Amino acid sequence: MGNPYYECPLPVTIPPAKPFLESIKFGIKETLFPDDPFRQFKNQPASRKFILGMQYFVPILEWAPRYTFEFFKADLIAGITIASLAVPQGISYASLASLPPIIGLCESVSLFISFSKLQILGYI
Repeated sequence: MGNPYYECPLPVTIPPAKPFLESIKFGIKETLFPDDPFRQFKNQPASRKFILGMQYFVPILEWAPRYTFEFFKADLIAGITIASLAVPQGISYASLASLPPIIGLCESVSLFISFSKLQILGYI
């Protein structure tokens, strides 16, 4: 395994084993919050912590004040582009499934109402 003539200048040691509950806690924290979003809360007054918490859990509160007409135009163009692709895709998938094309059209229209990213990717 490896080159027998090469000596590693800095041998790597195995880290010590963590207690079971600590490793579970660490695994859950890394799964749910991999970038430690709560570091911004440290050393902040309670009112600022509340505002930061609301912005974290309701992201529109963070970006809505900076939203401009230029962003709206770009979002509108992106929406029209996705719609122009999703409608024929929905009709085609309905035809492949031996369903009437209207079913695919309805699925495409429901795209604007529900989980659009998931529908475009084909998960729903």
